[in-house]
Amino acid sequence: MIFNSGRNPSACQSTRLRVQRWIAERLGLSGKTVANYITNILNKLQLADRQKAMRHARDSRRDTS
Repeated sequence: MIFNSGRNPSACQSTRLRVQRWIAERLGLSGKTVANYITNILNKLQLADRQKAMRHARDSRRDTS
C-alpha cells in the first residue's frame, strides 16, 4: 500500500484516493482515468502495488547514478 507507515488500511485507501484526485486535477483528467492509468502501469511493470512501484523507481534511479 502507498504511504503505509503503520496506519490502518482505510487510512491508506483515503491517502491513495487523495493522491489520485490531486493527480487528476493537475492533469485535467477524471480520478477513474488516473486509477486506470496507474493499474495499467503496474501491470506493464509486473508490480503488485504502488509501494512496489515506488521501490522499483527508487532502485532504478540508483542504478543510473
